[in-house]
Amino acid sequence: MTLAGLRQAPGAPAPDFSLVVPCYNEARHLRASVRDVVDVLEATGWTWEIVFVDDASTDDTAAIVRELCAVYPRCHAVFHDRNRGRALRSRRGSPPARAG
Repeated sequence: MTLAGLRQAPGAPAPDFSLVVPCYNEARHLRASVRDVVDVLEATGWTWEIVFVDDASTDDTAAIVRELCAVYPRCHAVFHDRNRGRALRSRRGSPPARAG
């Protein structure tokens, strides 16, 4: 498992909202979906973060997640080295998610 995009300064306050997005072969619609979600989150006035958990996708999902983390500074990612299944995909996003 590797972490990417974790840009928080030590001691930085936790966001108001953390969204964990489990991913497996989501390349076809991921960019558009994230744009829509970011638009909604920006309209809330809350501080937020998105934590993607890619479960060793076999399509371009991992590359798109890296691209999204570069474009949106509040996005972070966890990458599994092998497919670990839906339940673990969801749980792996919890430790990096910081909203309490």
